[in-house]
Amino acid sequence: MESYTPGTFDLTDWGFASVDADVLRAHLGTDGYQNAAHVSDPDVDELLAQGVATADLDDRHAIYSELQQWNNDNVAIVPLYVPAFITASNEQILGLTFDAYGWPLFYTATTTIVEG
Repeated sequence: MESYTPGTFDLTDWGFASVDADVLRAHLGTDGYQNAAHVSDPDVDELLAQGVATADLDDRHAIYSELQQWNNDNVAIVPLYVPAFITASNEQILGLTFDAYGWPLFYTATTTIVEG
């Protein structure tokens, strides 16, 4: 942790996933709470502010594409893998649903136990 906070490291592992590109604000914004690369670029901050401020899908796509290109050029975040979640079920499990991230939502699930 001593090297992590001031950014005196060469590489760190940081896993995250999101259904919205606004997650980049946490990782690339100057004040981002997960800005492990210590990015501080006014142009990036402006793009992030524009991205979160618009609901127009075409505008958001253009903004976040520009941010992805910035990251490609500056290599602040290197996505290596997407975690996989494995959930097993059978015909006795009813109502099992999943959230937008792929996590199982068990609060709607029930089971039909057959006693034999």
